[in-house]
Amino acid sequence: YYGLPIIWPDNDFFGTICVLDNKENAYSDNFKELLSELRFSIEKDLELSCRRQELRFHAEMDSLTSVYNRRRIESILLNEYSRSKRNNNPFSIALFDLNKFKEINDTKGHNVGDDVLIAFASAINTRIRSIDSFGRWGGDEFILICPDTDSLGIKILLDKIEKRAKAEMDKITANSGFCYGFSEFHENDNHYSLLVKRADEKLYESKNAQ
Repeated sequence: YYGLPIIWPDNDFFGTICVLDNKENAYSDNFKELLSELRFSIEKDLELSCRRQELRFHAEMDSLTSVYNRRRIESILLNEYSRSKRNNNPFSIALFDLNKFKEINDTKGHNVGDDVLIAFASAINTRIRSIDSFGRWGGDEFILICPDTDSLGIKILLDKIEKRAKAEMDKITANSGFCYGFSEFHENDNHYSLLVKRADEKLYESKNAQ
């Protein structure tokens, strides 16, 4: 037997590359060097794979909240709009806006504001369905995209997650909360921005009603 460990870039153990013989074998220095080069090649491939994953994360994810960034979530929105336009499948979106966010930043500091954003994003992102997509639209606004879901379906989903999300935010600072508005794809929509506009209008109706 002759074996060498293979290590991830973070120095965690990945596995072993080894050779076995059915008789005693000292293995030549050339053979050991060849196996060492093979191990080196595998570890370099693992490093490249990790780097690609890291680059993809930074290209698609919001660095603070670890949900999709505006670029990625808008791409998903366009894809869902195109699919529904082509097949007339239902899909719905919801826009979220955090309450008193500027006040929190001004009175309690940006660190607390960041913690509220993180708590809210995590609370929503971990409770939506696997087919849904959630991202940061900008500042303290977020968007949820629900494929194959009509307005009733997204309302039921939002009702399930609203109280839990607010409870997570209250752990950071009391009475912060959020408002939302949602809209469903219409067959005559000629651009996904119309869904966003309708959801935005309902969002501000909700804020004004508070």
